[in-house]
Amino acid sequence: MFNLEILKKMSDEKIQKILKSKTLEEIVVLMHFVDDSVRDKFFKNMSKNASEKVEERLAMLGNIKLPDAEKILKSVVDFAGSLLPKKNIKIALASDHAGYDLKEAIKPFLTDYEVVDFGTDSTDSMDYPDTGFKAAEAVSSGECDKGIIICGSGIGMSIVANKVKNIRAALCHCTDFSKLSRMHNDANVLVMPGRFVSKYLAKDIIDIFFNTKFEGGRHQRRIDKISNYENKN
Repeated sequence: MFNLEILKKMSDEKIQKILKSKTLEEIVVLMHFVDDSVRDKFFKNMSKNASEKVEERLAMLGNIKLPDAEKILKSVVDFAGSLLPKKNIKIALASDHAGYDLKEAIKPFLTDYEVVDFGTDSTDSMDYPDTGFKAAEAVSSGECDKGIIICGSGIGMSIVANKVKNIRAALCHCTDFSKLSRMHNDANVLVMPGRFVSKYLAKDIIDIFFNTKFEGGRHQRRIDKISNYENKN
């Protein structure tokens, strides 16, 4: 049911990220289900105090109901999967002068992806359609899988990107918007407001955007209506 094999591929750095991001209860449930080799890798990366707490709680795991345990395990395994390299995903990246600083700041967070930077290359004043259209067209044509575009407020770039056929650009200034844009709208271009989002919040928004699946169902019906209107006009 759960792809626990991915945990065997985890480097110490990735395991430390899991340990920092997950609660004690989540780590305890994970340690219950994995084999000895994975358990040893995790314990090696824990402090003595943390490993003692985990071992103590493992003896009490029977108090956790199975459905709860399965839900907890899935959340940890999904998070681990999000840490694996994604070199096969190609991202179109663009900004205007107001979004330039954030564009450059998020590049270290995109090392697991192939990135095509369509500019701009400085904070010198320029017109956002010049770079926004290029990035959106790269996604529309299939040259890139998804896009990230940034301007001062995010509004201008949103308007630009959504003029391009087959683009569903979502302006996200928080993680909730990022998640919903993928679940309900199958957004393929992430737009962020460079003047209102820190690089750390931007990282969380990006991680959620690229690791949240489209729910389909009734949402697909609505997207189909948009596509039909777009094709008709």
